[in-house]
Amino acid sequence: MADNGDGKKKASIPAVGWIKLAAFGFIAFIFLGGLAIWMTFGELVTCLMFPPQWKRDFDVSLAQFRNDDPEAGKRAKKAIEDAKAAGAKPAVLMGMERELGNAFFYNDDAVHGEEEMAAGIALCPPESYKVKGSPDVFEVSQTYQDRAWERHKLHLEDPSKPSGVPDQERSLELAEKNYGAEHVEPAYKLAFLAVLYSENGDFKKAEETMQRTLKLCKRPDIGFETGWYAYAMDARMLAGQGKRKEAFDAYLKGMPLAKTDHQKKRLGSELARGFKYSNSKVPSPFASVLADLKRGNYDALDALDKKLTDSKQEKPSGHWLLDEFYETLSENDKAKDGEMNDELYKQRIADLKSWMSKKPQSTAARLALSETYIKYAWFARGTGYADTVTEDGWARYRERIETAKKVLDEDPKIKEKSPRAFDEYGTVALAQGMDKDKYLQLVDECHRLYPTYLDIDLNTCYFLLPRWHGEEQDTEKYIIKRADAIGGGAGDKAYAQMVWFIANKLEAPFAEASLLKWDRTKAGFKQLFKAYPRDSSVPSGFIELSREAGDEASLKDMI
Repeated sequence: MADNGDGKKKASIPAVGWIKLAAFGFIAFIFLGGLAIWMTFGELVTCLMFPPQWKRDFDVSLAQFRNDDPEAGKRAKKAIEDAKAAGAKPAVLMGMERELGNAFFYNDDAVHGEEEMAAGIALCPPESYKVKGSPDVFEVSQTYQDRAWERHKLHLEDPSKPSGVPDQERSLELAEKNYGAEHVEPAYKLAFLAVLYSENGDFKKAEETMQRTLKLCKRPDIGFETGWYAYAMDARMLAGQGKRKEAFDAYLKGMPLAKTDHQKKRLGSELARGFKYSNSKVPSPFASVLADLKRGNYDALDALDKKLTDSKQEKPSGHWLLDEFYETLSENDKAKDGEMNDELYKQRIADLKSWMSKKPQSTAARLALSETYIKYAWFARGTGYADTVTEDGWARYRERIETAKKVLDEDPKIKEKSPRAFDEYGTVALAQGMDKDKYLQLVDECHRLYPTYLDIDLNTCYFLLPRWHGEEQDTEKYIIKRADAIGGGAGDKAYAQMVWFIANKLEAPFAEASLLKWDRTKAGFKQLFKAYPRDSSVPSGFIELSREAGDEASLKDMI
Protein backbone atom coordinates (compact mmCIF):
# COMPACT_ATOMS: atom_id res chain seq x y z
CA MET A 1 0.00 0.00 0.00
CA ALA A 2 1.16 3.60 -0.70
CA ASP A 3 0.32 6.86 1.14
CA ASN A 4 -1.97 9.29 -0.74
CA GLY A 5 -0.65 12.27 1.17
CA ASP A 6 -3.86 12.58 3.20
CA GLY A 7 -2.94 9.80 5.57
CA LYS A 8 -4.93 7.19 3.66
CA LYS A 9 -3.39 4.23 1.97
CA LYS A 10 -3.96 3.39 -1.74
CA ALA A 11 -3.54 0.06 -3.45
CA SER A 12 -0.45 -0.36 -5.63
CA ILE A 13 0.29 -2.83 -8.37
CA PRO A 14 3.40 -4.91 -7.76
CA ALA A 15 6.20 -4.68 -10.33
CA VAL A 16 5.38 -8.15 -11.58
CA GLY A 17 1.81 -6.99 -12.17
CA TRP A 18 2.99 -4.07 -14.27
CA ILE A 19 5.09 -6.41 -16.37
CA LYS A 20 2.11 -8.72 -16.89
CA LEU A 21 -0.11 -5.78 -17.79
CA ALA A 22 2.45 -4.43 -20.25
CA ALA A 23 2.88 -7.87 -21.77
CA PHE A 24 -0.87 -8.26 -22.16
CA GLY A 25 -1.12 -4.81 -23.75
CA PHE A 26 1.71 -5.61 -26.13
CA ILE A 27 0.13 -8.93 -27.13
CA ALA A 28 -3.23 -7.21 -27.65
CA PHE A 29 -1.57 -4.51 -29.74
CA ILE A 30 0.20 -7.10 -31.91
CA PHE A 31 -2.99 -9.14 -32.27
CA LEU A 32 -5.20 -6.20 -33.18
CA GLY A 33 -2.54 -4.69 -35.46
CA GLY A 34 -1.99 -8.03 -37.13
CA LEU A 35 -5.75 -8.48 -37.52
CA ALA A 36 -6.04 -5.06 -39.17
CA ILE A 37 -3.14 -5.84 -41.52
CA TRP A 38 -4.60 -9.26 -42.32
CA MET A 39 -8.01 -7.77 -43.07
CA THR A 40 -6.34 -5.34 -45.47
CA PHE A 41 -3.70 -7.52 -47.11
CA GLY A 42 -4.70 -11.06 -46.14
CA GLU A 43 -6.04 -12.01 -49.52
CA LEU A 44 -2.94 -10.69 -51.25
CA VAL A 45 -0.71 -12.75 -48.94
CA THR A 46 -2.88 -15.83 -49.37
CA CYS A 47 -2.75 -15.45 -53.17
CA LEU A 48 1.04 -15.39 -53.01
CA MET A 49 1.42 -18.30 -50.60
CA PHE A 50 -1.46 -20.50 -51.80
CA PRO A 51 -2.41 -19.25 -55.27
CA PRO A 52 -5.87 -20.29 -56.46
CA GLN A 53 -6.26 -21.80 -59.91
CA TRP A 54 -7.23 -18.49 -61.53
CA LYS A 55 -4.03 -16.91 -60.18
CA ARG A 56 -1.88 -19.75 -61.54
CA ASP A 57 -3.68 -19.57 -64.90
CA PHE A 58 -3.14 -15.83 -65.06
CA ASP A 59 0.59 -15.96 -64.27
CA VAL A 60 1.26 -18.70 -66.84
CA SER A 61 -0.83 -16.99 -69.53
CA LEU A 62 0.80 -13.63 -68.91
CA ALA A 63 4.30 -15.08 -69.30
CA GLN A 64 3.27 -16.83 -72.52
CA PHE A 65 1.63 -13.67 -73.82
CA ARG A 66 4.82 -11.66 -73.32
CA ASN A 67 6.64 -14.37 -75.26
CA ASP A 68 4.68 -13.83 -78.47
CA ASP A 69 1.67 -16.09 -77.89
CA PRO A 70 -1.31 -13.91 -78.90
CA GLU A 71 -3.89 -16.43 -77.69
CA ALA A 72 -2.38 -16.32 -74.20
CA GLY A 73 -3.71 -12.78 -73.82
CA LYS A 74 -7.24 -14.13 -74.13
CA ARG A 75 -6.50 -16.80 -71.53
CA ALA A 76 -5.15 -14.16 -69.16
CA LYS A 77 -8.35 -12.15 -69.64
CA LYS A 78 -10.44 -15.23 -68.85
CA ALA A 79 -8.40 -15.76 -65.67
CA ILE A 80 -9.37 -12.24 -64.59
CA GLU A 81 -13.05 -13.08 -65.16
CA ASP A 82 -12.57 -16.28 -63.13
CA ALA A 83 -11.04 -14.20 -60.33
CA LYS A 84 -14.05 -11.89 -60.36
CA ALA A 85 -16.42 -14.87 -60.17
CA ALA A 86 -14.40 -16.25 -57.24
CA GLY A 87 -14.85 -12.95 -55.35
CA ALA A 88 -11.27 -11.69 -55.50
CA LYS A 89 -10.77 -8.30 -53.86
CA PRO A 90 -10.62 -5.15 -56.01
CA ALA A 91 -6.90 -4.59 -55.37
CA VAL A 92 -6.10 -8.07 -56.68
CA LEU A 93 -8.27 -7.59 -59.77
CA MET A 94 -6.86 -4.14 -60.46
CA GLY A 95 -3.33 -5.52 -60.22
CA MET A 96 -4.18 -8.22 -62.75
CA GLU A 97 -5.74 -5.72 -65.17
CA ARG A 98 -2.66 -3.50 -64.80
CA GLU A 99 -0.25 -6.35 -65.48
CA LEU A 100 -2.21 -7.45 -68.55
CA GLY A 101 -2.35 -3.86 -69.77
CA ASN A 102 1.43 -3.59 -69.45
CA ALA A 103 1.79 -6.86 -71.39
CA PHE A 104 -0.30 -5.43 -74.23
CA PHE A 105 1.87 -2.31 -74.27
CA TYR A 106 4.97 -4.54 -74.26
CA ASN A 107 3.57 -6.26 -77.37
CA ASP A 108 3.03 -2.87 -79.06
CA ASP A 109 -0.75 -3.12 -78.73
CA ALA A 110 -1.58 0.27 -77.27
CA VAL A 111 -5.33 -0.03 -77.96
CA HIS A 112 -5.84 -3.10 -75.76
CA GLY A 113 -3.27 -1.81 -73.29
CA GLU A 114 -5.36 1.32 -72.79
CA GLU A 115 -8.52 -0.78 -72.42
CA GLU A 116 -7.02 -2.92 -69.64
CA MET A 117 -5.67 0.08 -67.77
CA ALA A 118 -9.06 1.82 -67.92
CA ALA A 119 -10.79 -1.39 -66.78
CA GLY A 120 -8.47 -1.59 -63.78
CA ILE A 121 -9.10 2.02 -62.75
CA ALA A 122 -12.88 1.50 -63.03
CA LEU A 123 -12.73 -1.41 -60.54
CA CYS A 124 -11.75 0.79 -57.59
CA PRO A 125 -14.72 1.11 -55.17
CA PRO A 126 -15.64 4.80 -54.59
CA GLU A 127 -15.44 4.38 -50.81
CA SER A 128 -11.78 3.30 -51.03
CA TYR A 129 -10.79 6.84 -51.98
CA LYS A 130 -11.80 7.94 -48.47
CA VAL A 131 -9.62 5.39 -46.66
CA LYS A 132 -5.99 6.18 -45.80
CA GLY A 133 -3.50 3.55 -46.86
CA SER A 134 -6.04 1.81 -49.09
CA PRO A 135 -4.52 -1.01 -51.24
CA ASP A 136 -7.21 -0.23 -53.83
CA VAL A 137 -6.05 3.37 -54.18
CA PHE A 138 -2.44 2.20 -54.26
CA GLU A 139 -3.29 0.05 -57.30
CA VAL A 140 -5.15 2.87 -59.02
CA SER A 141 -2.18 5.18 -58.46
CA GLN A 142 0.19 2.57 -59.90
CA THR A 143 -2.09 2.05 -62.90
CA TYR A 144 -2.09 5.76 -63.69
CA GLN A 145 1.71 5.77 -63.42
CA ASP A 146 2.17 2.75 -65.68
CA ARG A 147 -0.14 4.29 -68.25
CA ALA A 148 1.79 7.55 -67.96
CA TRP A 149 5.02 5.73 -68.86
CA GLU A 150 3.47 4.15 -71.93
CA ARG A 151 1.68 7.27 -73.10
CA HIS A 152 4.87 9.25 -72.71
CA LYS A 153 6.82 6.81 -74.91
CA LEU A 154 4.18 7.00 -77.63
CA HIS A 155 3.92 10.79 -77.28
CA LEU A 156 7.65 11.16 -77.90
CA GLU A 157 7.26 9.19 -81.13
CA ASP A 158 4.10 11.03 -82.15
CA PRO A 159 3.39 14.35 -80.35
CA SER A 160 -0.25 14.24 -81.54
CA LYS A 161 -0.89 11.37 -79.10
CA PRO A 162 -1.84 12.03 -75.45
CA SER A 163 0.95 13.03 -73.11
CA GLY A 164 1.54 11.00 -69.95
CA VAL A 165 1.64 14.14 -67.79
CA PRO A 166 -2.04 14.20 -66.67
CA ASP A 167 -1.86 10.52 -65.70
CA GLN A 168 1.29 11.02 -63.65
CA GLU A 169 -0.17 14.10 -61.96
CA ARG A 170 -3.21 12.01 -61.01
CA SER A 171 -0.95 9.21 -59.78
CA LEU A 172 0.89 11.67 -57.52
CA GLU A 173 -2.35 13.20 -56.26
CA LEU A 174 -3.72 9.80 -55.22
CA ALA A 175 -0.44 8.77 -53.58
CA GLU A 176 -0.34 11.97 -51.50
CA LYS A 177 -3.96 11.55 -50.38
CA ASN A 178 -3.45 7.88 -49.60
CA TYR A 179 -0.16 8.15 -47.70
CA GLY A 180 0.53 11.84 -47.06
CA ALA A 181 2.84 14.20 -48.94
CA GLU A 182 5.97 13.08 -47.04
CA HIS A 183 6.01 9.42 -47.95
CA VAL A 184 8.01 7.06 -50.16
CA GLU A 185 5.24 6.68 -52.77
CA PRO A 186 4.88 10.39 -53.60
CA ALA A 187 8.68 10.66 -53.73
CA TYR A 188 8.84 8.05 -56.47
CA LYS A 189 6.04 9.66 -58.42
CA LEU A 190 7.42 13.18 -58.15
CA ALA A 191 10.73 12.05 -59.64
CA PHE A 192 9.15 10.62 -62.77
CA LEU A 193 6.75 13.55 -63.09
CA ALA A 194 9.76 15.88 -63.23
CA VAL A 195 11.11 13.89 -66.20
CA LEU A 196 7.75 14.08 -67.97
CA TYR A 197 7.60 17.85 -67.51
CA SER A 198 11.15 18.20 -68.85
CA GLU A 199 10.66 15.97 -71.89
CA ASN A 200 7.47 17.87 -72.68
CA GLY A 201 9.38 21.17 -72.63
CA ASP A 202 8.16 22.58 -69.29
CA PHE A 203 11.61 23.03 -67.73
CA LYS A 204 10.47 25.34 -64.93
CA LYS A 205 7.95 22.83 -63.60
CA ALA A 206 10.48 20.06 -64.10
CA GLU A 207 13.08 21.78 -61.94
CA GLU A 208 10.59 22.68 -59.21
CA THR A 209 9.24 19.12 -59.10
CA MET A 210 12.70 17.55 -59.04
CA GLN A 211 13.76 19.82 -56.19
CA ARG A 212 10.70 18.69 -54.21
CA THR A 213 11.77 15.10 -54.80
CA LEU A 214 15.38 15.64 -53.78
CA LYS A 215 14.27 17.54 -50.68
CA LEU A 216 12.03 14.64 -49.68
CA CYS A 217 14.89 12.21 -50.23
CA LYS A 218 17.04 14.06 -47.68
CA ARG A 219 14.84 12.48 -45.03
CA PRO A 220 16.58 9.22 -44.02
CA ASP A 221 13.34 7.22 -43.91
CA ILE A 222 12.54 8.18 -47.50
CA GLY A 223 15.96 8.69 -49.06
CA PHE A 224 17.15 5.25 -47.94
CA GLU A 225 14.65 3.68 -50.33
CA THR A 226 14.14 6.28 -53.05
CA GLY A 227 17.37 8.31 -53.19
CA TRP A 228 18.93 6.24 -55.97
CA TYR A 229 15.76 6.49 -58.06
CA ALA A 230 15.45 10.25 -57.57
CA TYR A 231 19.00 10.76 -58.80
CA ALA A 232 18.40 8.36 -61.70
CA MET A 233 15.47 10.51 -62.83
CA ASP A 234 17.48 13.69 -62.18
CA ALA A 235 20.33 12.35 -64.33
CA ARG A 236 17.88 11.47 -67.10
CA MET A 237 16.22 14.87 -66.94
CA LEU A 238 19.50 16.79 -67.02
CA ALA A 239 20.94 14.63 -69.81
CA GLY A 240 17.78 15.22 -71.83
CA GLN A 241 18.27 18.96 -71.41
CA GLY A 242 21.82 18.70 -72.72
CA LYS A 243 23.40 19.41 -69.30
CA ARG A 244 26.02 16.74 -69.61
CA LYS A 245 28.23 17.45 -66.57
CA GLU A 246 25.25 18.01 -64.26
CA ALA A 247 23.74 14.74 -65.47
CA PHE A 248 26.92 12.83 -64.63
CA ASP A 249 27.05 14.49 -61.23
CA ALA A 250 23.51 13.28 -60.49
CA TYR A 251 24.45 9.79 -61.66
CA LEU A 252 27.50 9.72 -59.37
CA LYS A 253 25.42 10.92 -56.41
CA GLY A 254 22.96 8.12 -57.00
CA MET A 255 25.53 5.31 -57.26
CA PRO A 256 26.38 5.08 -53.53
CA LEU A 257 22.64 4.96 -52.75
CA ALA A 258 21.97 2.05 -55.11
CA LYS A 259 21.85 -1.16 -53.08
CA THR A 260 21.51 -3.77 -55.84
CA ASP A 261 22.95 -4.46 -59.28
CA HIS A 262 19.49 -3.83 -60.72
CA GLN A 263 19.41 -0.34 -59.19
CA LYS A 264 22.91 0.45 -60.45
CA LYS A 265 22.00 -0.74 -63.92
CA ARG A 266 18.80 1.32 -63.84
CA LEU A 267 20.80 4.44 -62.95
CA GLY A 268 22.93 3.96 -66.04
CA SER A 269 20.01 3.12 -68.30
CA GLU A 270 18.06 6.23 -67.23
CA LEU A 271 21.09 8.40 -67.90
CA ALA A 272 21.36 6.77 -71.33
CA ARG A 273 17.64 7.41 -71.99
CA GLY A 274 18.18 11.06 -71.23
CA PHE A 275 21.04 11.27 -73.70
CA LYS A 276 19.01 9.37 -76.28
CA TYR A 277 16.18 11.86 -75.88
CA SER A 278 18.65 14.72 -76.26
CA ASN A 279 20.10 13.14 -79.40
CA SER A 280 16.62 12.63 -80.87
CA LYS A 281 16.29 16.39 -81.05
CA VAL A 282 19.29 16.59 -83.39
CA PRO A 283 18.20 16.22 -87.02
CA SER A 284 19.46 13.01 -88.63
CA PRO A 285 21.77 13.50 -91.62
CA PHE A 286 19.86 10.64 -93.24
CA ALA A 287 16.33 11.93 -92.69
CA SER A 288 15.67 12.27 -96.44
CA VAL A 289 17.40 9.07 -97.63
CA LEU A 290 14.33 6.85 -97.91
CA ALA A 291 12.24 9.69 -99.29
CA ASP A 292 14.86 10.22 -102.02
CA LEU A 293 14.75 6.50 -102.79
CA LYS A 294 10.96 6.52 -103.13
CA ARG A 295 11.03 9.63 -105.32
CA GLY A 296 13.78 8.19 -107.53
CA ASN A 297 16.20 10.94 -106.58
CA TYR A 298 19.16 8.65 -107.27
CA ASP A 299 21.69 11.40 -108.04
CA ALA A 300 21.30 12.74 -104.50
CA LEU A 301 21.83 9.27 -103.03
CA ASP A 302 24.93 8.62 -105.12
CA ALA A 303 26.34 12.03 -104.19
CA LEU A 304 25.78 11.37 -100.49
CA ASP A 305 27.44 7.96 -100.79
CA LYS A 306 30.53 9.51 -102.40
CA LYS A 307 30.69 12.27 -99.80
CA LEU A 308 30.53 9.81 -96.91
CA THR A 309 33.07 7.46 -98.51
CA ASP A 310 35.56 10.27 -99.13
CA SER A 311 35.12 11.82 -95.69
CA LYS A 312 35.91 8.58 -93.80
CA GLN A 313 33.98 10.14 -90.92
CA GLU A 314 33.85 7.77 -87.97
CA LYS A 315 31.30 7.61 -85.16
CA PRO A 316 32.39 6.99 -81.54
CA SER A 317 31.33 3.34 -81.87
CA GLY A 318 33.91 2.81 -84.62
CA HIS A 319 31.36 2.57 -87.43
CA TRP A 320 31.56 5.14 -90.19
CA LEU A 321 28.68 7.43 -91.09
CA LEU A 322 28.80 5.53 -94.38
CA ASP A 323 27.68 2.40 -92.50
CA GLU A 324 24.69 4.25 -91.06
CA PHE A 325 23.74 5.37 -94.56
CA TYR A 326 23.48 1.74 -95.73
CA GLU A 327 21.70 0.65 -92.56
CA THR A 328 19.11 3.35 -93.26
CA LEU A 329 18.59 2.17 -96.83
CA SER A 330 17.61 -1.30 -95.57
CA GLU A 331 15.27 -0.15 -92.78
CA ASN A 332 11.66 0.99 -92.54
CA ASP A 333 11.25 4.67 -91.81
CA LYS A 334 7.73 4.22 -90.40
CA ALA A 335 7.87 1.14 -88.19
CA LYS A 336 9.05 1.24 -84.60
CA ASP A 337 12.84 0.67 -84.33
CA GLY A 338 13.05 0.31 -88.12
CA GLU A 339 11.38 -3.11 -88.07
CA MET A 340 10.54 -4.64 -91.45
CA ASN A 341 8.12 -7.32 -92.57
CA ASP A 342 8.01 -9.56 -95.63
CA GLU A 343 6.03 -7.12 -97.78
CA LEU A 344 8.26 -4.18 -96.84
CA TYR A 345 11.38 -6.17 -97.78
CA LYS A 346 9.88 -7.08 -101.15
CA GLN A 347 8.98 -3.46 -101.83
CA ARG A 348 12.42 -2.22 -100.74
CA ILE A 349 14.13 -4.75 -103.03
CA ALA A 350 11.91 -3.61 -105.91
CA ASP A 351 12.82 0.05 -105.21
CA LEU A 352 16.55 -0.76 -105.14
CA LYS A 353 16.35 -2.83 -108.34
CA SER A 354 14.68 0.15 -109.99
CA TRP A 355 17.62 2.31 -108.89
CA MET A 356 20.08 -0.22 -110.31
CA SER A 357 18.22 -0.48 -113.60
CA LYS A 358 18.30 3.31 -114.02
CA LYS A 359 21.92 3.61 -112.84
CA PRO A 360 23.67 0.25 -113.37
CA GLN A 361 27.09 1.70 -112.46
CA SER A 362 25.87 2.98 -109.08
CA THR A 363 28.00 1.51 -106.28
CA ALA A 364 25.48 2.73 -103.71
CA ALA A 365 22.54 0.98 -105.40
CA ARG A 366 24.45 -2.33 -105.61
CA LEU A 367 25.60 -2.21 -101.99
CA ALA A 368 22.18 -1.19 -100.73
CA LEU A 369 20.53 -4.07 -102.61
CA SER A 370 23.05 -6.59 -101.26
CA GLU A 371 22.61 -5.18 -97.73
CA THR A 372 18.84 -5.58 -97.97
CA TYR A 373 19.09 -9.18 -99.15
CA ILE A 374 21.34 -9.90 -96.17
CA LYS A 375 18.79 -8.39 -93.78
CA TYR A 376 16.00 -10.26 -95.58
CA ALA A 377 17.94 -13.51 -95.09
CA TRP A 378 18.20 -12.96 -91.34
CA PHE A 379 14.51 -12.09 -91.30
CA ALA A 380 13.79 -15.57 -92.71
CA ARG A 381 16.13 -17.27 -90.27
CA GLY A 382 14.94 -15.40 -87.16
CA THR A 383 17.04 -14.48 -84.14
CA GLY A 384 16.70 -17.75 -82.21
CA TYR A 385 19.23 -20.55 -81.80
CA ALA A 386 19.99 -22.69 -84.85
CA ASP A 387 17.83 -25.59 -83.65
CA THR A 388 14.77 -23.32 -83.60
CA VAL A 389 15.01 -22.47 -87.31
CA THR A 390 12.68 -24.38 -89.65
CA GLU A 391 13.91 -26.13 -92.79
CA ASP A 392 12.05 -23.56 -94.87
CA GLY A 393 13.65 -20.78 -92.85
CA TRP A 394 17.12 -22.18 -93.48
CA ALA A 395 16.40 -22.60 -97.20
CA ARG A 396 15.25 -18.99 -97.62
CA TYR A 397 18.15 -17.77 -95.48
CA ARG A 398 20.77 -19.51 -97.64
CA GLU A 399 19.09 -18.49 -100.87
CA ARG A 400 18.99 -14.81 -99.91
CA ILE A 401 22.57 -14.80 -98.62
CA GLU A 402 23.71 -16.30 -101.90
CA THR A 403 21.72 -13.66 -103.80
CA ALA A 404 23.41 -10.93 -101.75
CA LYS A 405 26.83 -12.34 -102.65
CA LYS A 406 25.86 -12.60 -106.32
CA VAL A 407 24.85 -8.93 -106.38
CA LEU A 408 28.30 -8.01 -105.02
CA ASP A 409 30.19 -10.37 -107.32
CA GLU A 410 28.60 -8.84 -110.43
CA ASP A 411 30.98 -5.90 -109.95
CA PRO A 412 34.53 -7.38 -109.61
CA LYS A 413 35.89 -3.99 -108.49
CA ILE A 414 33.27 -3.31 -105.85
CA LYS A 415 35.77 -3.65 -102.98
CA GLU A 416 38.02 -1.01 -104.55
CA LYS A 417 35.08 1.38 -104.78
CA SER A 418 33.77 1.20 -101.22
CA PRO A 419 34.87 -0.16 -97.83
CA ARG A 420 31.25 -1.09 -97.20
CA ALA A 421 31.70 -3.98 -99.64
CA PHE A 422 34.04 -5.60 -97.10
CA ASP A 423 31.38 -5.31 -94.40
CA GLU A 424 28.87 -7.11 -96.62
CA TYR A 425 31.32 -9.75 -97.85
CA GLY A 426 32.23 -10.33 -94.21
CA THR A 427 28.61 -10.86 -93.21
CA VAL A 428 28.14 -13.26 -96.13
CA ALA A 429 31.27 -15.13 -94.98
CA LEU A 430 29.84 -15.41 -91.46
CA ALA A 431 26.57 -16.80 -92.81
CA GLN A 432 28.21 -19.25 -95.23
CA GLY A 433 30.83 -20.48 -92.79
CA MET A 434 33.93 -19.33 -94.64
CA ASP A 435 37.22 -20.86 -93.47
CA LYS A 436 38.79 -18.70 -90.76
CA ASP A 437 42.13 -18.22 -92.55
CA LYS A 438 40.38 -17.23 -95.77
CA TYR A 439 38.21 -14.76 -93.85
CA LEU A 440 41.29 -13.18 -92.26
CA GLN A 441 42.76 -12.75 -95.75
CA LEU A 442 39.65 -10.70 -96.61
CA VAL A 443 40.26 -8.62 -93.48
CA ASP A 444 43.92 -8.02 -94.43
CA GLU A 445 42.81 -6.86 -97.88
CA CYS A 446 40.45 -4.36 -96.28
CA HIS A 447 43.23 -3.07 -94.02
CA ARG A 448 45.46 -2.42 -97.04
CA LEU A 449 42.79 -0.51 -98.94
CA TYR A 450 41.09 1.23 -96.01
CA PRO A 451 43.41 1.33 -92.95
CA THR A 452 40.97 3.31 -90.79
CA TYR A 453 37.81 1.34 -91.62
CA LEU A 454 37.19 -0.22 -88.21
CA ASP A 455 33.86 -1.82 -89.16
CA ILE A 456 35.72 -4.81 -90.62
CA ASP A 457 37.47 -5.28 -87.26
CA LEU A 458 34.18 -5.11 -85.36
CA ASN A 459 32.76 -7.79 -87.65
CA THR A 460 35.87 -9.89 -87.14
CA CYS A 461 35.42 -9.75 -83.36
CA TYR A 462 32.00 -11.31 -83.92
CA PHE A 463 33.18 -13.84 -86.56
CA LEU A 464 35.85 -15.18 -84.17
CA LEU A 465 33.48 -15.92 -81.31
CA PRO A 466 33.33 -19.66 -80.44
CA ARG A 467 29.62 -19.67 -81.26
CA TRP A 468 30.55 -18.86 -84.86
CA HIS A 469 33.91 -19.72 -86.42
CA GLY A 470 36.54 -19.10 -83.76
CA GLU A 471 37.93 -20.78 -80.68
CA GLU A 472 38.11 -19.64 -77.05
CA GLN A 473 39.78 -16.22 -76.72
CA ASP A 474 40.26 -15.80 -80.50
CA THR A 475 38.26 -12.57 -80.33
CA GLU A 476 40.28 -11.22 -77.39
CA LYS A 477 43.57 -12.10 -79.13
CA TYR A 478 42.42 -10.35 -82.31
CA ILE A 479 41.49 -7.15 -80.41
CA ILE A 480 44.95 -6.99 -78.83
CA LYS A 481 46.78 -7.78 -82.08
CA ARG A 482 44.82 -5.24 -84.11
CA ALA A 483 45.14 -2.46 -81.51
CA ASP A 484 48.89 -3.10 -81.25
CA ALA A 485 49.21 -2.94 -85.05
CA ILE A 486 47.51 0.46 -85.10
CA GLY A 487 49.62 1.61 -82.16
CA GLY A 488 49.69 4.64 -79.84
CA GLY A 489 46.60 6.52 -78.75
CA ALA A 490 44.77 5.50 -81.94
CA GLY A 491 45.42 1.86 -81.04
CA ASP A 492 44.05 2.35 -77.54
CA LYS A 493 40.98 4.02 -79.02
CA ALA A 494 40.41 1.12 -81.42
CA TYR A 495 40.91 -1.32 -78.52
CA ALA A 496 38.17 0.43 -76.53
CA GLN A 497 35.84 0.54 -79.53
CA MET A 498 36.24 -3.18 -80.23
CA VAL A 499 35.75 -4.06 -76.56
CA TRP A 500 32.70 -1.79 -76.42
CA PHE A 501 31.24 -3.54 -79.46
CA ILE A 502 31.76 -7.14 -78.33
CA ALA A 503 31.74 -7.01 -74.50
CA ASN A 504 28.09 -8.06 -74.16
CA LYS A 505 28.87 -11.21 -76.17
CA LEU A 506 31.70 -12.21 -73.82
CA GLU A 507 31.38 -13.74 -70.39
CA ALA A 508 33.02 -11.47 -67.78
CA PRO A 509 35.19 -9.51 -70.29
CA PHE A 510 37.43 -8.07 -67.55
CA ALA A 511 37.71 -11.12 -65.31
CA GLU A 512 41.18 -12.08 -64.10
CA ALA A 513 41.41 -14.92 -66.64
CA SER A 514 40.39 -12.66 -69.53
CA LEU A 515 43.00 -11.35 -71.94
CA LEU A 516 41.18 -7.99 -72.10
CA LYS A 517 42.33 -5.33 -69.66
CA TRP A 518 40.16 -2.63 -68.15
CA ASP A 519 43.08 -0.19 -67.82
CA ARG A 520 43.70 -0.22 -71.57
CA THR A 521 39.97 0.08 -72.24
CA LYS A 522 39.90 3.15 -69.98
CA ALA A 523 42.88 4.62 -71.81
CA GLY A 524 41.00 4.16 -75.08
CA PHE A 525 37.91 5.81 -73.69
CA LYS A 526 39.98 8.81 -72.66
CA GLN A 527 40.79 9.18 -76.33
CA LEU A 528 37.10 8.85 -77.20
CA PHE A 529 36.06 11.46 -74.64
CA LYS A 530 38.66 13.79 -76.13
CA ALA A 531 37.66 13.09 -79.74
CA TYR A 532 33.89 13.31 -79.13
CA PRO A 533 33.41 15.78 -76.24
CA ARG A 534 29.72 16.36 -76.92
CA ASP A 535 28.61 12.88 -78.00
CA SER A 536 26.46 11.23 -75.33
CA SER A 537 27.04 7.67 -76.55
CA VAL A 538 30.62 7.72 -75.24
CA PRO A 539 29.76 8.19 -71.55
CA SER A 540 26.86 5.77 -71.91
CA GLY A 541 29.22 3.13 -73.29
CA PHE A 542 31.79 3.85 -70.61
CA ILE A 543 29.21 3.48 -67.84
CA GLU A 544 28.14 0.11 -69.25
CA LEU A 545 31.71 -1.21 -69.35
CA SER A 546 32.76 0.33 -66.03
CA ARG A 547 29.91 -1.58 -64.42
CA GLU A 548 31.30 -4.79 -65.92
CA ALA A 549 34.69 -3.92 -64.48
CA GLY A 550 33.28 -2.89 -61.07
CA ASP A 551 34.78 0.58 -61.47
CA GLU A 552 31.82 2.93 -61.89
CA ALA A 553 33.58 5.62 -59.83
CA SER A 554 36.20 6.08 -62.57
CA LEU A 555 33.65 8.14 -64.51
CA LYS A 556 34.80 11.06 -62.32
CA ASP A 557 38.14 10.97 -64.11
CA MET A 558 36.51 11.17 -67.53
CA ILE A 559 34.12 14.12 -67.29
